[in-house]
This record gives sequence, C-alpha cells and structure tokens, in this order.
Amino acid sequence: MPHEPQMDPDLPNEFRRTSHAGKVFFGLLLLAVGVTALSWFGKPEDGALRPQGPAPTIAAAGWVNGEAPTKESMAGKVVVIDVWATWCGPCLRALPHMVDLHDQFAERGVVFIGLTSEGEEQQAKIQSILKKAGARWPNGWGAGPTMQELRNEYLPWVYVIGKNGQIMWTTADGGDLSDVLEQLLKQGDSRT
Repeated sequence: MPHEPQMDPDLPNEFRRTSHAGKVFFGLLLLAVGVTALSWFGKPEDGALRPQGPAPTIAAAGWVNGEAPTKESMAGKVVVIDVWATWCGPCLRALPHMVDLHDQFAERGVVFIGLTSEGEEQQAKIQSILKKAGARWPNGWGAGPTMQELRNEYLPWVYVIGKNGQIMWTTADGGDLSDVLEQLLKQGDSRT
C-alpha cells in the first residue's frame, strides 16, 4: 500500500469545499436587523413630519412656464419640487397626477416647481410636454446643481419644503403626497 502524504492543516485542501452558508446567513440577519431598525427609527410613529434639513436655493439655467422662484416668493409657503426629465417614462406618467395636485393646492398657497437637468436644447420638448399635460407651474431646465444639492438620484422624485424652509418630505418617505400637503398646510406658521 502506497504511503499517503500528511495533510498540512495550514494549507488549503483543494478537494474540500468550503461553505459560505454561515456568512450568507449572518449577512441576511444583519440586513433584516437594519431594515427593522430603519422602520422603527426612520419615521415618527405619530405620523408627524420632521425636518430633514434646509432646502437649497432653487436655481436653474433657464425657466419655462414662468419666472424663476425667489426666496421671497417661497418664504412661509409649502413648496413642491417635482424632479423629472422628458425621456423618463414614469415621470411623464406621473405628470397628470401632479397637475391634479396643483389644481387642488395652488389656490391654497402651495408653490409647485419642476426641475430637470436637461439643457436648453430640450427646452421646446419640455414646453410641449408641459403644455400637453396642462402643467402651469415654473419648470427649470439645466437644474443639475440644485438637484445635486437635493441629493437627487432617481426620477421622478418629489421634495416638499415646509413653511419653515426645511425639506419635510421626499418620495422616499412614502405615503400620499396629498395627505402630506394637507398636514403641512394645517401646521400654520410653525417655524420648527
């Protein structure tokens, strides 16, 4: 019988398969704990909206459907910022809903603003889409720097600025935008 070599425990055995099941299980467990913690700490249980940080100055290279908003024109008002693009299918499908919300809330003092990072070469297309949808609020093109300040990563995306100048809600927070606007309008002149 031939002599078999001694196995060195410090060298890997190329014939032995190692299982990563423990690492996968631990990773999934950490993910579950993280998601649970976010649901506990991410949103207030009472449904109240909390400030998420100051809103940046809203700027764009140019505007269609009106003049650029000023700090003075937005001061003390609830502001809805709809970030979109002409090439974004979900953005275009969401536009009629935004028109309905505008029709419902603009007379109550809510300011609506659209922003896109698209440039001047898309201005005619932007105007055409807005006109066809019946969107009558100012839309800024070339708004990439403002979108970066908002930390915008996805389209479409909505930000709501409270009367206090703070971002109070984003699409990531979930829920119904109409309910959010009602809640912010009821807060009166709160400066929290």
